[in-house]
Amino acid sequence: MDIRRAVAGDLPEIRALLRACDLRGEDVGETGPAFLIARGGAELAGCIGLEVHGQDALLRSLAVLPACRRRGLGAALHDRAVEEARALGVRRLFLLTSTVRERAARSGFEDFPREGLPASIRDGAQVRSLCPATAACMQLRIG
Repeated sequence: MDIRRAVAGDLPEIRALLRACDLRGEDVGETGPAFLIARGGAELAGCIGLEVHGQDALLRSLAVLPACRRRGLGAALHDRAVEEARALGVRRLFLLTSTVRERAARSGFEDFPREGLPASIRDGAQVRSLCPATAACMQLRIG
């Protein structure tokens, strides 16, 4: 599976994949989060978003087509996003999740109080309105 940075032409497929996986992506657009995508041939098989705010970043919108699950693609996208964040000088990586908490904990993420999020992340659409208040908030120190 080829994993690469998304370009503007990939955005409609990313939004469609998020919808197909019951994730919200109304803020996915030209100026929204940067995405990594995985393609199996011409088909978009998975994606993950990274919102960078200086030394802090929000890892979000991890989606994998149902037919491509249980093959390590989600883990590969996650690992690549962490690499990208580290290369961009990110020191703290945050995520909100209702579905992959155990997977995130195995990757070193720890529970973090939502109210303690940096303002740049806390004030974003993902935290304010797109992700449910019941989602676990987690942090990974990478720098």
